[in-house]
Amino acid sequence: SSGINAEWPLRPGDENYALTGGRMHFYLPSAHQDSPPVPTDTSVQIDELADAITYDRAFGGHNITRYESEFVKLGKALGDAGIVPYLGFSITLEYTRPGPGKQRHEVMLLDGGS
Repeated sequence: SSGINAEWPLRPGDENYALTGGRMHFYLPSAHQDSPPVPTDTSVQIDELADAITYDRAFGGHNITRYESEFVKLGKALGDAGIVPYLGFSITLEYTRPGPGKQRHEVMLLDGGS
């Protein structure tokens, strides 16, 4: 299999790049799903997740403390639409480019039937 280049360096953890917990997940493009690249680091593993319906809410800015209030807004919007999400698993996403400028954040919930 061939490798997939990262667009930006991946640096999980705090300002000293010390990982204190958590997991990182990436979507593999369809061209690589049948034969994913083999990790070059033994601490990296490839997990296959079942298909799921997800609902997300995007917001901008640098204030990541908004995640909780954005989850509340997403849950309310789903409830207003008669959708019951699964609340036992929540996902946050952050698209941060180097330097100043607009940043994008997302909160995501799974469908209750997923």
